[in-house]
Amino acid sequence: MKFRALWGFIALLSGLLIVQAPAAAADTTLRTLAAARGIKIGTAVAAGPLTGEPGYQDKARYEFNSLTPENAMKWSWVEAERDAYTWADPDSVVGFAQANGQAVRGHALVWHNAVPSWVTGGAFTDAQLRDLLKKHVETMTKRYAGRVGVWDVVNEAVAEDGTLRDSFWLRRLGESYIADAFRWARAADPSAKLYINDYNAEWDNAKSDGLYTLVKGLKASGVPIDGVGFQTHATTNSGLTQLAATLQRFAALGLDVAVTELDVRMPLPSDETKLATQATLYERAAKACLAVARCVSLTVWGFTDAHSWVPDALPGWGAATMLDAGLQAKPAYDKVHAALGARDFRSTAVASHSGRCLAVPGGDHRLRDPAHPVRLRWRERAGLHLQAGRRQDLHHRQCQERQMPGRLRCRHVQRCGSRARVLRGYGGAEVRAQAGLGHAGLSAAAHAQLQMRRGHRGADRQLGEGRPERLPGRSSGEEEPGLAPVRGARPPLVLR
Repeated sequence: MKFRALWGFIALLSGLLIVQAPAAAADTTLRTLAAARGIKIGTAVAAGPLTGEPGYQDKARYEFNSLTPENAMKWSWVEAERDAYTWADPDSVVGFAQANGQAVRGHALVWHNAVPSWVTGGAFTDAQLRDLLKKHVETMTKRYAGRVGVWDVVNEAVAEDGTLRDSFWLRRLGESYIADAFRWARAADPSAKLYINDYNAEWDNAKSDGLYTLVKGLKASGVPIDGVGFQTHATTNSGLTQLAATLQRFAALGLDVAVTELDVRMPLPSDETKLATQATLYERAAKACLAVARCVSLTVWGFTDAHSWVPDALPGWGAATMLDAGLQAKPAYDKVHAALGARDFRSTAVASHSGRCLAVPGGDHRLRDPAHPVRLRWRERAGLHLQAGRRQDLHHRQCQERQMPGRLRCRHVQRCGSRARVLRGYGGAEVRAQAGLGHAGLSAAAHAQLQMRRGHRGADRQLGEGRPERLPGRSSGEEEPGLAPVRGARPPLVLR
């Protein structure tokens, strides 16, 4: 009776915890989740509502750990008349960020738009124009040195066909203006991260190739460029299916990458179908950034439909942000929240001794394997054990794990495929990958991509159909000595 009462109490407690957990998750802000994943979650902000609308202020303060002045740092806003600077708006954004422990992304030093008319219409020689541009870059970066950690130095320099944009700066100064701008910015603030930023380069196209060639050339020439920003202004007709691959392609150049101006507009009026599609695209962008180690930030271009550039610039389109005009969360917010809150499969999975399965702490994890997409959903029952179901294209694999001190042990693996076989494996004292090329330091994604679709060498040889795997010196049903299940123990979670 005592045991029955004890288990009843545990079940009741577990039920209470299950009921309370969603509420706790709902109270967790995007910035808290992003910080745990080691990235910035940012937003563009308008200076007006940031100083005059309490609700807007609260969302900007609590949900984001990085702010980008939407317009306040553009040249025509700061110096509409020569040598007559207006610092109130950019200073207010930077001051707000500092007061709330937020980073600032400066936007944008050199752009073909927002150039003051006194610059484009003035009777300046090319040399004088170069000096004016240098002065502007130095003035901005020196003023905010130590307060603005990242700058979009050159914005939208590439045309749709992959060539350099036929801009005022290209026509007057030639292509050297791009490298010069980075060098001026580095000299003015050596600590700031310097980015080139562009749109419509998120997938495999001529513009993306042109940007890649430009960036690769800048880096090869020793130009101080630190990263590439992908604006990612999408529509509900977009796919964003190549975003992760594009981010990785540029990261492979040895640069940081970032999603810098994410929004997803739709034809008005909005409806449930459009909002659901929008949510999927926001989620896809978030997961793309999380999937690339050098993707350091995800920034949305405004967070409420009450203050969005879209309706004015593109009549008939709108509802592009994660919150509606009343600051209520849309499905897009929920999807981004869930993506940031999901545990990182790459960092938490460990391989069993047999290499036949992976052990992952509680949570919902997704691994994208080029050959076999795998989804793992873990459920914990009263702290006693975990069960996992793995489903693949035309394949089904199951693995039941018992919790161990500091790890999970795979007890049974069942595969059904072209060669149906039943394998039995036991976790040894060391948890290591076997896959023929690994050790515990390999990424879990690499483990899974190999372990889940082929046999292993050595002790983890591929077995014939229906044969049980037997570790040396141990029968197929024998328990591992000294590894009795421990109730309630949780393996440590190590984030990347």
